Amino acid sequence: MKNKHFTNKETKKYYQQIHRCFPLFGKEEKRFLQYFKESLQYNEKKHPELTYQQYIEYFGSPEEVVSAFYEHIESEYIISHMKIRKFLKYGSLTLICITIIFGTILIYTSYKAYQALQNEDIYYYEEVIEELS
Repeated sequence: MKNKHFTNKETKKYYQQIHRCFPLFGKEEKRFLQYFKESLQYNEKKHPELTYQQYIEYFGSPEEVVSAFYEHIESEYIISHMKIRKFLKYGSLTLICITIIFGTILIYTSYKAYQALQNEDIYYYEEVIEELS
């Protein structure tokens, strides 16, 4: 299908709900969503007046569609996705903790340097040089 957009708002809403139900987007999910989008566009051309509820009756709820997708995918693919998600979660958490610790140390040392500068006595020396004539 050359047309990439939906003309019916209900079709677009249904597709977006399905899109949001996926936990991650690997190549299999993207391929499925592209195929499903083409199917919705074809269905939309034949029946442009369909409502959101009619899409649910015809295809199923967004959760059911995603669940059916994962039922037909190999378990190794799902496990690898779970591992990637776990790695991203812990990696992000570690990065945030390191950033907070580094920021705290930087602020603390800057504050100590500021206090030391405030406690120093400021001396200045003014020298006036006059010419003797």
